[in-house]
Amino acid sequence: LESVISKVMALKEQVLEGGAAVAKLPTDKMQFVTHLEVLIAQLKEDTPEQDRGLLLKKTIEMSLGGLHWAIHAARQFCKSSYTLKAMNKFIDTLGNLETPDQLVEQAEWLGGLLK
Repeated sequence: LESVISKVMALKEQVLEGGAAVAKLPTDKMQFVTHLEVLIAQLKEDTPEQDRGLLLKKTIEMSLGGLHWAIHAARQFCKSSYTLKAMNKFIDTLGNLETPDQLVEQAEWLGGLLK
């Protein structure tokens, strides 16, 4: 689990390297899931090109922020190798996204995990 936390922190630093965070992260898990679902819905719509970059950045930041709750849940289930493998895959994938559709898929997975 500690290696997962280290990867999350490194990815967070990499994402924020380009400037300040643009997503305001809710402090409640269910509010987070709701906000993430709104971002996912917006990504699935035809978003004007000038707004798309900011929307993608918000979704990535929100997904990284949501890992806080996922890690907490993983600590409760740390004997579940499946949970740790799934989180590891999520983190690796989030760091190597190539399309908005891939981001939507990953964000939906995280939202489902946290529900």
